[in-house]
Amino acid sequence: MDRISPELALILNISADIYKKPFLSVPKEVKWDSICKLAFLNKIAYYTTMKIAEGQIPEIAPEMVAKAKQRKVQEDIKLSMLNETIKLVADILKNEQFCLFKTYRGYPHVTHDTDILVSDLEEARAIFLSAGLKPHMFWDKRSFEIIEDGLLEIEVYNNVSPGPMVFIDSNLPWSSERFTTMNGINIRLPSIEADIMTFIADIGHRTYEINIGDILYIYLLAPGADWQLLISQAKKYGWYDQFVYIVGILNGLHRQIYGEQSPMESELPNVITVDLKLPYILPLTKVANALWIKGTNNLLRLPGYYSIRLKNNHAKLHKIYSKFVLVQGANIMGRFLYRGAHNN
Repeated sequence: MDRISPELALILNISADIYKKPFLSVPKEVKWDSICKLAFLNKIAYYTTMKIAEGQIPEIAPEMVAKAKQRKVQEDIKLSMLNETIKLVADILKNEQFCLFKTYRGYPHVTHDTDILVSDLEEARAIFLSAGLKPHMFWDKRSFEIIEDGLLEIEVYNNVSPGPMVFIDSNLPWSSERFTTMNGINIRLPSIEADIMTFIADIGHRTYEINIGDILYIYLLAPGADWQLLISQAKKYGWYDQFVYIVGILNGLHRQIYGEQSPMESELPNVITVDLKLPYILPLTKVANALWIKGTNNLLRLPGYYSIRLKNNHAKLHKIYSKFVLVQGANIMGRFLYRGAHNN
C-alpha cells in the first residue's frame, strides 16, 4: 500500500466508532490545519472535531484538543442551524409526504444545506409560500430552494436526481418506510436502495469524487440493500458500467482500509485498487464517458469536474473559477451546466 498521510490515517481511525476499526495504525504526529482541511473535504468535519475535542485519543496533543474545542463551538452553531431547519420543514410539511436525503449520514454530521424530497413539488411550493417563505423555482422546474436567515439553505426536489439525467425509478425512494429521529423529530428517509443509488450516481455524474463521509454511509447501508435490485436499476437507466466501476473502487478501498472485503463484494466482486488518497477524484476519462452515455449535452457539465480538482488542491483558484466559470457560465448555459457542483 502506498504511504498515506498521517492526517488521513487519524481521521479513518477516529471514524472507527461509525463503522469499524481500520487496518491502519494511528499516527503519532499530525498537523491541525491539515486535519481540518481534510475532514472538511471528506464531509466528516463535525464528527472529527467532536471526537478530538473529547480528549480521548491519546495520540492527540493537548493543544490540539484545545483547538478542536474552539472549532467545535463554530460547528455546533451549524448543527443547531441544521436542527432548526429540519424542525421547520417537518412542521410545514407535516401533512405532506416528504423525506430527507443526502443530509443524514447515520452519525453527527453537518451539511451546507438541507435536501428534501417530496412527491408533489408544486403542492410543496404552495405550502412553503403559505407559511411566509419564498421558494425560488429553478429553471428546470424540478426543484426549488429557500434561503432564510438563521437556517441552512433548503433545497426541495421531486426526484432524487433533480437534473435531466435519471438513474432510478421515481417510486424507489418511497418503496419502503424508513425513519430516523433527529433532535427529537421523526424524519422519513428514502429506501436504502434509493439512498445508496443517489450517492453512487452523484459520485459518477455530479460530484466526481469519493470521500470518507460517503463511503462510510454506503458501507453502513450496504448489508441491508437488495443489490440485485440496484444492479437492475443501473442497467435499466443506462449507467451500469459507471455503477460497477464505482462499486469496484469502494470494494478496493474497503480492502485497503479495513483489510477485508466490503459488504457488497459478494454481490459485485469487481475490485479496483486506487491510491488511498481521500477524497479520491475519478479520472476524467471515466467521468466524460459516463456523461456522454447519459447524453452528449451532459459533457457541458465538465467545468464542474475541474472545479472539484481545484477545490481539493487550489482553494484560491477554485473561488475565482467558481465565480467566473461556473456561476457566470451557468447564467449563460444554465440548462446544460449542472448547478451546484462548485458548492459541494
